[in-house]
Amino acid sequence: MLLKDKVILITGAATGIGRETALLFAKEGADLALLTGRNQAALDEVAEEAKKLGSKVYHGLADVANKEQIKNFVKNSAECFGKLDGLVCCAGLFEPTPFLEGDEDVLRRAIDVNMLGVWYVTKAVAPYLIEQGGGSMVAITSSDAFTGCINYAPYSMAKAGVVGLYRTVALELGPKNVRCNMIAPGITDTALVHDRIVARREIYLDGSALRRIGEPIDIANACLYLSSDMSLQLTGQVLHINGGCYF
Repeated sequence: MLLKDKVILITGAATGIGRETALLFAKEGADLALLTGRNQAALDEVAEEAKKLGSKVYHGLADVANKEQIKNFVKNSAECFGKLDGLVCCAGLFEPTPFLEGDEDVLRRAIDVNMLGVWYVTKAVAPYLIEQGGGSMVAITSSDAFTGCINYAPYSMAKAGVVGLYRTVALELGPKNVRCNMIAPGITDTALVHDRIVARREIYLDGSALRRIGEPIDIANACLYLSSDMSLQLTGQVLHINGGCYF
């Protein structure tokens, strides 16, 4: 088991990539602190599945855009398990707004959830990793941070901000044996974008060297690699999991 005796905190764990990552980590021996911003029922289901796989689980609601809620959830998680070994930031928001007619409420939500949310939880978790001699933090960014995406400027901007954040944190925390890496998924079939995939499936397939739509397990597998001791020499890096949409 690649994560035996490790405790990993996962945001956005109720659905999609976060859910898949939580269940994969449970299979690999991790104990889990799982949070979601609003879908308690779905998170309860994930927690029960993880427990059946042998994990100890602490879970609950916390808004990643609310610094105090995140500080409290992280503190309670560390107290529950006695330590934290890693973090995976999966919480995200994907809302359209054309640039010229841009809705500033959408802009603010994109920044609050997709960028500041990563800042808050990373800053809250890092001291616990440092205290116990190191660990791994993984943030889900997006291919849109590198290529842009029509009508999604706020999302693309916020996800690009995560890249700058994690590369800087990697430099600052590397001497403390804390690894900070990112994953940039291409189009991946989650609830956030499922309708978009249905409407544009052939376009996405034509733009992929593998002619395949990504699945949450593809990203979860990358999270496992980055959270395990297989990636001890890797920090400040972005894994582009996109089926060959760009190189």
